[in-house]
Amino acid sequence: PQTTSCVEMKLPKQNYQDAIVLLELSLPIDTIKILFPSANERIICSLSPQSGRGPEPSTQIAEPGRHDSQSEQSTISQSEGYILRGASISAILSVFGPRIWGAIEKSQLRKWEKDNLSEETTDCVSIEIHPRRPHCSTCRVRIGFID
Repeated sequence: PQTTSCVEMKLPKQNYQDAIVLLELSLPIDTIKILFPSANERIICSLSPQSGRGPEPSTQIAEPGRHDSQSEQSTISQSEGYILRGASISAILSVFGPRIWGAIEKSQLRKWEKDNLSEETTDCVSIEIHPRRPHCSTCRVRIGFID
């Protein structure tokens, strides 16, 4: 049988913790734009094969999952890659389907986000874009493990 190392799962040590699913995949730029509509355009443009260049060596980005008053500027260097957080809740349902969306809704992080008025976005889905391999991304999905 053929195996793949493209999917990894980190199980919680305690019942009240969330599980993390890591997916190594190639996401089309359109899908990234749908999941992270407020992602910095310079980052999105740098991923385009038409740009002919990799990401800029150092780019200031605001974390998309935060409101403007809470926005934190982060410097992410080319060697570290880009981490996009603050995925659109409505986009998660259309991209990942109802089962994954339901598992995310049951996560402890998502419950905390809802209690703290984060209704439109979630950090339960994040994508790390590797600068040396922009066609290969790591998608982290945080899900509830036990009801």
